[in-house]
Amino acid sequence: LAGITISYIMGDNSVFKKASDAKVQTEIGKIEERAQLIYSDKLVETASSDLGTKIETSQIIEQLRTEGYSIEQKAVSADDITGISLDKENITMGKNKTVEVKVTYLGVEDPFIYYVEVQGKYYQMYSNKGFITIAREPSNLTKTDFESKGNGESGTTNTLTVASSDETVATAVLKQGSNNTIEITSKEKEEEVTITVTYGSYEKTCKVKVVEPVIATEISLNAKFGVITGGQSWTNDLKLIANLTPSNVTDKDVIWKSSNDSIATVDSSGLVKAKADGKGGDVKITATTKDGSNLSAECNVRVEMFGPISSANTDYTDNSSEEKYKTVTIPKDYAVATSENINKIDGGLVIQDNEGNQYVWVPVDETAYSKMIDETNKKGNLYDFSATGTTLISYSATGYREPDIVSWYDGNDASQNASYFTAAISSSMTGAQFKTQLQNEFNSMSESVKKYHGFYIGRYETGNLKASSTNMPVVQRGNMKINNVNWYYMYAQGKRIAKNSDVTSSMIWGCQWDRTLDWLVARNGGNYSLVMNSEDWGNHKDTTFEYLDTDGTTKTRSTNKVIPTGSTERNKKNNIYDMAGNVFDWTLEANNAGYRINRRRLL
Repeated sequence: LAGITISYIMGDNSVFKKASDAKVQTEIGKIEERAQLIYSDKLVETASSDLGTKIETSQIIEQLRTEGYSIEQKAVSADDITGISLDKENITMGKNKTVEVKVTYLGVEDPFIYYVEVQGKYYQMYSNKGFITIAREPSNLTKTDFESKGNGESGTTNTLTVASSDETVATAVLKQGSNNTIEITSKEKEEEVTITVTYGSYEKTCKVKVVEPVIATEISLNAKFGVITGGQSWTNDLKLIANLTPSNVTDKDVIWKSSNDSIATVDSSGLVKAKADGKGGDVKITATTKDGSNLSAECNVRVEMFGPISSANTDYTDNSSEEKYKTVTIPKDYAVATSENINKIDGGLVIQDNEGNQYVWVPVDETAYSKMIDETNKKGNLYDFSATGTTLISYSATGYREPDIVSWYDGNDASQNASYFTAAISSSMTGAQFKTQLQNEFNSMSESVKKYHGFYIGRYETGNLKASSTNMPVVQRGNMKINNVNWYYMYAQGKRIAKNSDVTSSMIWGCQWDRTLDWLVARNGGNYSLVMNSEDWGNHKDTTFEYLDTDGTTKTRSTNKVIPTGSTERNKKNNIYDMAGNVFDWTLEANNAGYRINRRRLL
């Protein structure tokens, strides 16, 4: 009986120990979760302020301490630190101002190792640029190990010191709660001083000049508008630069702010990024002077979001569409849009590959298909457009037609000049063979359109059209290599854009161009004047509008010139840019014996 009693009691003690361990692990988990929530909050805070996007471990630790958690620290060994650097080494500042200088400890992320106390034991905290995890096993350290704050685990330790060469001009101190931020505060005296930062044998200096401040009278941004891409596939950002007038403004720093951090953030350098898990949409980025002039400038940013690159063909359904077929096939190796500004069929559903080439879905139901394709004769139906509608152009072997060759130039046996053909397409192919190839390509296109109830059109004019086998063509925003290429090079380059063998890319057929125009008309009020007079959404000789140039600045277009692809929202319909005018665009149509057709994107 005694043995049973002892066994029973021992069993109870084991249960108590397990319960105690579980309580410790739960408490550690709560602290870790809280630290990671603080990290997330500070990411949002710093991304929308002038503090920058780097999160310091010490910031997280200080907040945890403020909330009552017991956290001790031990300095890392000085042997682990290989030097220090300053983010500013020359500063000009006005009187009675404060500027922060960041110190980076080379060789380590943080000069301290942190331990959180849980039930009398100390658990090491690990940081990856501020993202904290906590060891589940306790260290061997005790309270007395932390009584000498400067001591490290091993080796020698040092302390960061800061000194001003003349405190009547400017003072310098280590910011409270930080181990790497120095606050420099100027006085009334207009002179130059040296701030010396020392850690052991490592020393850096910062020259500070205190002057009578020159206040800004004007602020502007390099860009008034822009588009950025976020999500789970290809992304791109927008770099904004604040320009202050006069040029000798003393305090050139500005405070950057996003009107909606859940859509896009902006850091202290003016870099605008889509929120990783955001919904996309429109935001306003504001830059405000810090010198007391309280001047602001704004940039309107459109944020577009995409899902992950698909590993296989997938179906995407948009039940809000008025089209007959509401499901679209997203090809393998492409990502479909997720933000509402680009994920609607009726408004222009966009897909992209992992390099940022983008395409818009043009739906084709049975009625549209019969208007577009002559299935009996395996020809494309081509149309004249007027303000009241379309008129079918009668097929003629010597007039407008597709598919067909032009005998003057096509094939190595061309009657006039075969050099363009042989240089870009084939030196061994005859005109008859090329005609068969064109017919087969047309048949494949028409069968695909019928099967999938539509096709994808390049969202932008095709770029990188340089006559080179190593120069990959692109369908991307902001490209200027979009002209001065002959039809034969364009034909060859068009085939190279597709991402895999299950997808076919080519120069656009005339019947596809006409179908796209019909669809744009249908989704924009049904009035064909939209495509007859497109001066209000195209790059025409008498139009004036603003666009974003390749150097990242907003410019005004008022003279005849080609502009970068997709550089203004003005020149867009259904998420397709520049279809109403920028450069002439080749199609696969033929005319007579010697002419290929370029659709007139007139300047």
